[in-house]
Amino acid sequence: MVSNQTTRKPKVALVVGSGGIKTLGVISLFELLNEHHIKPDIIYGTSGGTILSSLWASGYTIAQMDIFIQDYITLLKKHPLSKQIDYRTMLSLAGYPGGRFKADSAVLKKEWLLHFFSEKTGSKKIEDCEIKLKLLCTELETGLPYLIDKGLIGESVYASCALYPILPPIFLNNKWLVDGVYYSSIPVLQAVKEGYDNIIVLSFEEKSATNYGSFFEFYIDFVSKMFINKAKKQNSLAIDIHHGEVKFINFYYDKAINFWDVDEIDYIRKLSQEVVHNHKDEILNFMKPL
Repeated sequence: MVSNQTTRKPKVALVVGSGGIKTLGVISLFELLNEHHIKPDIIYGTSGGTILSSLWASGYTIAQMDIFIQDYITLLKKHPLSKQIDYRTMLSLAGYPGGRFKADSAVLKKEWLLHFFSEKTGSKKIEDCEIKLKLLCTELETGLPYLIDKGLIGESVYASCALYPILPPIFLNNKWLVDGVYYSSIPVLQAVKEGYDNIIVLSFEEKSATNYGSFFEFYIDFVSKMFINKAKKQNSLAIDIHHGEVKFINFYYDKAINFWDVDEIDYIRKLSQEVVHNHKDEILNFMKPL
């Protein structure tokens, strides 16, 4: 007797965690998936993990993403962070004359980065992406998660990357939004709650710094440790309540890398290629169609 029942194809989600420019290593995974003509059903990204994920989901080629990376390097070399400081905000911290703090202000100005993302993605919208895409942000006023699933890619990526109080929040969809990392550095719970069967999770970690060259370096290293510890608890919960499979691929860098350390991008690419190569078979077996 022949059964009329057919096996349902599992819904596959790709979750790309935070990690600043370390997340540029995800391009090695995209190269592998392109080679084998594999696409997930959805991508969840947070913080730095939204950048290349959004480009790939919207149809960018690997060559176009490489150009994007080179343009980012040029941006930071021509316009270093020291020139992006919001001095009125800094003066307000000390209570000096001329200081001014507003809800949309932070240590750095946002225009340089927001303009870069917007210029590179133009009028592309999340809802028009070739791959379904959701970007995790945190509501500044409530601390609750907020998933962006429509709107301009450029400003949505900025919202998910706005590491407050270093980068200012942005007002989107009637909400002040900041970096999604404050709610979760790896938004796997969102994929579980929305019913995806097979979930592949990319995390990006680094060796903790021992010497700090600036307050920024210390602050980012400190909060990164907190985010990682919080994510481990969330990941355990996700595995416990999930009906399907969750596979974690960790990119570990043996040095501290900040989002302005563009000279480390070649190292990031090399290590990410090694990680993807070492996990190639399990990635393909996990993500390939039935």
